[in-house]
Amino acid sequence: MHHQSADIPWHLIASNLHWAPGEPALEIRALDLPQLPGKLNDESGCVCGVTNLHPTSPAPRSSDQDEFAQAFAQAVREDSKRKRAQYPEKYNPPSPSDVLLGGKLVQTIESHLSEEMKGGPRLSSEQRTAFAFLHPWDTGGSCYAWESNEFGFINLEVVKMLLMLGELDPILQACAHPDVGLSGWYYAAICDCSETPDVLGWDMVHDSALLAYIVLNIALCFPQICDPTAGRTDETDYRHTGFYQYMLREITRSLAPSEATSYPHQQFFGIPHDHFCEEDDMHKNIDKKHWLHRTNIIERGHYGVLSFDEFLNLERPLPDQYQPSESDVESAKQELLSKCLPLEIVFMIMNFADYKAKRILKVPHDPLHPDNRAELNQYLDQCWQIIIGCEIMSNALGRGTIDWQNIFDNGNEM
Repeated sequence: MHHQSADIPWHLIASNLHWAPGEPALEIRALDLPQLPGKLNDESGCVCGVTNLHPTSPAPRSSDQDEFAQAFAQAVREDSKRKRAQYPEKYNPPSPSDVLLGGKLVQTIESHLSEEMKGGPRLSSEQRTAFAFLHPWDTGGSCYAWESNEFGFINLEVVKMLLMLGELDPILQACAHPDVGLSGWYYAAICDCSETPDVLGWDMVHDSALLAYIVLNIALCFPQICDPTAGRTDETDYRHTGFYQYMLREITRSLAPSEATSYPHQQFFGIPHDHFCEEDDMHKNIDKKHWLHRTNIIERGHYGVLSFDEFLNLERPLPDQYQPSESDVESAKQELLSKCLPLEIVFMIMNFADYKAKRILKVPHDPLHPDNRAELNQYLDQCWQIIIGCEIMSNALGRGTIDWQNIFDNGNEM
């Protein structure tokens, strides 16, 4: 069952796609490599060389795509209205010294930001007040614009965390101030150089959530590549596809100096924060002895060319140490309690052993596995709430509704 299945016509996209392996290019075949995804079925493989959900025809029906985008945008607008109605209709403009972030909320936010980002072990008292929200992005027409925007950027990271945590009240309070500066932070780069990508703004928050939300829901339309009981095999595994590998890397990769944008996705997928590097450094991190360097595929893109395990360990080896899940921790606690130990002693033992939940998925790195369905549903709902939160904030800032149609039109690379 898809998320928001009653309001979003997922079938309009899925009906224009079919799974097909990529027929390995001659330059790859000449290397006589071990099994690659799609190599099992060269005759029916796509000549593009990419294992993927491919268009069923050379020219997919744009009317279906437009109808889907319109239905999606309508679902966002309607749900954002329902969500906004849970908060006061109107807020009084706060004074700059008004504290908008309570102690408990600050602790949660601080736990996801490094000391370097916070400028110390704790967020400054100013960063907890309305004053922090009043710093617009100032390019200054210079490649050194970062120097005059550092304070505002820390607040931007806080706002991103608020959106991901679903804590909209402080944002709505700040948006009631006439000098709130968040609108200018929608797109932002580390400097005003035209060659620097806009990867710092809060648009990245809804872009990442949207990409994950769309890819995972569309993949669910193809149980034969997701569910072992429906025909999924090691060769037809959805994780070998280009669209899944692109999504995974795009939403969990490093976006320095931003630490907040990737946080919920790294947490769900179990990807360390520095595992996938920034786009410009990707090729540098691939082992020079890797066969990709003997082809021109590395310039064209390797998504859907590699098996999932090889893709996952391409830039950096993924740590293979055991990571307990919440169910593992609960089982260990119950086992200790069965020995008639007091609860306080059980907690002391587990704390001493640092035995706490460090991964979300029961089956690691396989979010669409049936055993992970409850966790997947929670994550999809989190992505949806992030999208809704961004829509509410955009309206509160006077920007109007986010142009979801344009985002879909520019997202065809997935």
